[in-house]
Amino acid sequence: MHEYATARLLVETVLREAARRSTKSVTEVHLVIGNLTFLSTEQLQSSYDLIAKGTPVEGSRLIVKENEGVVECDGCGYRGPLNTFSDASFLFIIPSLCCPRCGNTAKIVAGRECMVTKIRMEV
Repeated sequence: MHEYATARLLVETVLREAARRSTKSVTEVHLVIGNLTFLSTEQLQSSYDLIAKGTPVEGSRLIVKENEGVVECDGCGYRGPLNTFSDASFLFIIPSLCCPRCGNTAKIVAGRECMVTKIRMEV
């Protein structure tokens, strides 16, 4: 469950920033995650709430925006959404690293990010 580890790092990051600014409490944390991180927003929220208990982050709203995965192909110049496929033996959709246009190997250029974009605090 990498959501717990991600939430722990997230709360630690927010606490450092709150201490640096001498704030009383954190009211909102805005986070952008790419869908290729395979983070569950529900599990991330639950872990965040658990880890934040007893800290200035407790009770803050975690606002998550999900970004779609994007690939780029050096062969044909395609840049856009990647193809995915389902397999009954897996519990999630698997991304394909083949270019949807020409079939060459494509590189991921977006969708793996996980970053705090804004923190709202009470001073």
